[in-house]
Amino acid sequence: MARRRRGRWMNKATDPVLELLDDVGIAISPNAIMYELNQTSSDPPHRSSVYRAMDDLEKRDYICRPKGEDTRLVQITERGREYLRGERDASEDA
Repeated sequence: MARRRRGRWMNKATDPVLELLDDVGIAISPNAIMYELNQTSSDPPHRSSVYRAMDDLEKRDYICRPKGEDTRLVQITERGREYLRGERDASEDA
């Protein structure tokens, strides 16, 4: 797997949020993201870090809210998948 190129705007929760959304493959709620990260991580990110990461990811089109659906749900975009595969330099998305 290619090395991920992180941006300075990213925090501790950014990669875990994207990885979780990629793994589940469907739109889920921020509360479900928090629950899963708390259940699966030995050192889960703080709630405020998760919400800040999601705000930054949405601004940069790494995640989105499905159109015509419940606007509380979020899902990963192709840009987010490109970052996870090491194909996108997140520092360019400042």
